[in-house]
Amino acid sequence: MTIEQLCECSADELEKMSDEQLLQHFQKYLNVTRPEIARKERTTSVVSRPVEVLTEKKKNMLALLAAEGVDTGLLMKRRRMK
Repeated sequence: MTIEQLCECSADELEKMSDEQLLQHFQKYLNVTRPEIARKERTTSVVSRPVEVLTEKKKNMLALLAAEGVDTGLLMKRRRMK
């Protein structure tokens, strides 16, 4: 594979392009070579919620599930965006 094939144009065409045109032409490579420009992915984390935040109805439902042997640990957590 040659440089012309990688760049999808010849060296003469690259020299004739302005800075803005070069940035636009190589935009798909900038997220790898310039990570500060790349989109940052949002992450989520699981945070425990205190039991007192739950309503009485939800507390009763969780108690019934726990009495049936269901692990309610995951139901006591909520997701939060960072």
